[in-house]
Amino acid sequence: MRGLRVMGQLIDVGMLQIPRDLLWRPGVLSASEFELVKTHAERGFEVLRAVEFPWPVAEVVRQHHERLDGSGYPRGLKGEDILLEARIVAVADAVEAMLSPRPHRLALTLTACLDELRSQAGRRYDAGGGQGLRQAAAGRAGDNRSDSSGRRSGRRAANRLRRFARCSCSSTAPPVR
Repeated sequence: MRGLRVMGQLIDVGMLQIPRDLLWRPGVLSASEFELVKTHAERGFEVLRAVEFPWPVAEVVRQHHERLDGSGYPRGLKGEDILLEARIVAVADAVEAMLSPRPHRLALTLTACLDELRSQAGRRYDAGGGQGLRQAAAGRAGDNRSDSSGRRSGRRAANRLRRFARCSCSSTAPPVR
């Protein structure tokens, strides 16, 4: 678990080499801007590959946007060619991203996030990793009644799941104002 936490906290270290105004700007990125942002995985690998860790941190940083179906980046790896640790961190990173607001979109609901994990399990995301996160939210997410403060328990479940995902993946997105 400690290794996954370290990997998750370092996956976006390459974002430090991407212009900040590009990352913080509201709106959709152009194709060339998105290609530049996608270089963060390889840039992070380059930064970390000389650092000795007891885990494959640099390679997980490189692979955290690879997808089981080969649609990811930077190398278009598929299935078992992607390290298990990278597949796990990728699911946690996706959950954290979906449940957090970004400059170009609002946060997804817990239900939408869980639906995305379910629909893409075995295609884009590792089925085991997605199921683990769904189970972490299951007991809390099913009850959508209001509590005494008027908040939905589904919102509490989303916050708990977001915190769980953040244990593995720190957000590099700027706060939305």
